[in-house]
Amino acid sequence: MMEVIPAVDLMDGKVVRLQKGKASKQCNYSHWGTPIEAAARWADNGAETVHIIDLDAATGRGHNRDIIKEIIEEIDCKFQIGGGIRSRDIASELLQNDNCRIMLGSMIIGNLDEATVLLREYGPDSIVAALDYQQECVCIDGWRVETDTTVLEAMDYLSKIGFEWFLLTAIDRDGTLEGPDIAELATFCSQDDVNIMAAGGVSSVKDLSSLSRIGANAVVVGKALYEKRFSLQEAISAQEVQ
Repeated sequence: MMEVIPAVDLMDGKVVRLQKGKASKQCNYSHWGTPIEAAARWADNGAETVHIIDLDAATGRGHNRDIIKEIIEEIDCKFQIGGGIRSRDIASELLQNDNCRIMLGSMIIGNLDEATVLLREYGPDSIVAALDYQQECVCIDGWRVETDTTVLEAMDYLSKIGFEWFLLTAIDRDGTLEGPDIAELATFCSQDDVNIMAAGGVSSVKDLSSLSRIGANAVVVGKALYEKRFSLQEAISAQEVQ
């Protein structure tokens, strides 16, 4: 069954959603409460895992690590944490928590040796390769830098050295509610020996069904939940009857 993972994106200590990663196109969801209240709501409504991204750290504008630490300590749930994890020290500090896995993007592209050390130390279930892509190429540094590496090239190489989980975010769809990038994601999901988390563009329960049919193992959902296109319980129930 495909897991539905609600997102809590943090900027300036608040819960927000960006469109296509652009701070100028920001939706503030402070009316959902503090970050810890938002995360608690998702856990209380059935989330097995909550997805937390530190947008400030991802873009080099600071960080929200104290808030993230509080969330991890206070809420009985699993978490996947990402955004600006570019050193082994920061990664290891997060991974000391048994209920956490981390997502590495820029570190994998820019410092693969360090990322591989973490993979060997903590295991493939604790380290997710986060590949944010635009026109098939991987982007890093908070989506601001496009590399020459395609998603398939990155997946092929990383899976051979032991990565098993991949978070694939379609930048052009993220925060748009325009539907996921089904055609590309179907290709990614068809690769051998990988587990795929899809992100970007989900707007309906029908979108979730489409992702489940192509073989996605999990989907990260943000704006659609905050905008009440469907509830988390509806999303989970739909997967249970697939």
